Amino acid sequence: MLMNALSVRRPPFEILVLMDQSRLGRSTREVPFALGKIFDSGIRVFTYLNDREIEGTTETDQFMLAAMAYVDGMQREQGRQRTHDALHRKAQHGHVTGGRVFGYDNIAVLGPTGKRAHVIRRIRPA
Repeated sequence: MLMNALSVRRPPFEILVLMDQSRLGRSTREVPFALGKIFDSGIRVFTYLNDREIEGTTETDQFMLAAMAYVDGMQREQGRQRTHDALHRKAQHGHVTGGRVFGYDNIAVLGPTGKRAHVIRRIRPA
């Protein structure tokens, strides 16, 4: 929707406020492209996490935008890998890695502290 709003001659807004620039896309290619389109439309972009304006007027600004997109992409990739590894370990131990399954009950297994350590599935007899 944001990019469609930019396709008109005069966009209906002048300022875009984001949490951070990673909210514009999921890859090193998408973020600089999206920011370029936004800047070309005359829109100013601000981020509230670090309370600053994103600028793309100089070559240094554009390099920094691309570098930050790379860092954001690496963080996403690492998070995806960590999640995959954790779920794989749980599955190897026979623990539930997702939600409910028809015909089974999810049973919480308590650890030594009395808190839920993990969940297992048991066939529902009915």
